[in-house]
Amino acid sequence: MNIKEELIQPLGTFKFWKELVIMTLGMFIAAASVYYFLMPSNLVVGSITGLSMVISSVFNAMGLPVKVSLVVTVINAILLVLAWLLIGAEFGAKTVYTALILGPFIELWEKILPYKKLIEPGQTSVMGDPWFDLLCFVLILSASQTILFHINASTGGLDILAKIVNKYLHFDIGTSVSVAGALICCSAFAVNPFRMVVIGLIGNGSTVWRWIILPPASTAASACVSSPPATRKFAGSLLTSCSAAARYTRLQAATTGKRMWKSRSSLPRTNLPF
Repeated sequence: MNIKEELIQPLGTFKFWKELVIMTLGMFIAAASVYYFLMPSNLVVGSITGLSMVISSVFNAMGLPVKVSLVVTVINAILLVLAWLLIGAEFGAKTVYTALILGPFIELWEKILPYKKLIEPGQTSVMGDPWFDLLCFVLILSASQTILFHINASTGGLDILAKIVNKYLHFDIGTSVSVAGALICCSAFAVNPFRMVVIGLIGNGSTVWRWIILPPASTAASACVSSPPATRKFAGSLLTSCSAAARYTRLQAATTGKRMWKSRSSLPRTNLPF
């Protein structure tokens, strides 16, 4: 089978079109969370979208109006080219699709329902408070990521950069995402007051929590997503070992408890403290 046949063959499968629809829906929801809850208040979180908002604001301040959606598309395209050159076969086609459609979907939401129509008089954002904007963004983005994770896809963006750093600098992916996100949030000092930057940093922490505080078994499960077969096999073995260790620990605890109860029950009643 040649390369052309390998590329065309999946197009005739139900799985391909099903996952395409799911990825499109997930990214459509993600674009809504960005457009309605980050862009009106210019709330910058640690993501490619946050960096795009900073760049767009800088250009606008210079009298050169540049849309956030355009900057998102350009940055993601550059990252995809770098990933193709530096990572190669390990880079998934799903990430290519999700990364490239985020910008156009942000633009589409602007055509469907501009956020200015949802902002009440006297308010500067849809929810009227940056904390509520951040909360709504995190909740809706989490729903989008949940949809994508079911088919081993992601929203792309910062994940692409983290994979490149992980491969060549050998930094942990979680550390790479956290540091890059924090740097992007700090870049907002160029366009936002101190309070908004701090809120963005808190938002950055809430979006990368899964890389930092998940237990080893859950981290192994997330590592299975878009990983080579050898990595998935290792992570599966690790999950099995962790599950077996947990069952053994519970069994030992139960057995020890029964033994302690029996030895305690064999003592004279007057020696019992209850």
